[in-house]
Amino acid sequence: LNPSTRDLVAVIERAPADEVVLLPNSPNVRMAAAEAAELAEKQVAIVEELWAQEQSRPPKKRNAAATYRAIAEALNRH
Repeated sequence: LNPSTRDLVAVIERAPADEVVLLPNSPNVRMAAAEAAELAEKQVAIVEELWAQEQSRPPKKRNAAATYRAIAEALNRH
């Protein structure tokens, strides 16, 4: 069952951060995530493609100073 745009906006707004990275796992969820990113009050970056097994793995290199957009861009290049 895919989350709705409304569901994703609610989750984004409840996140304990001002910046959120979404990792949608299917084309339908990517569409809802893009809409949710536009509607949310917080800054949202979307990682476009990851294999399902990669979504549960943390990035190999962690940089605490990296911005949420830099993290999303690095994952999108993966």
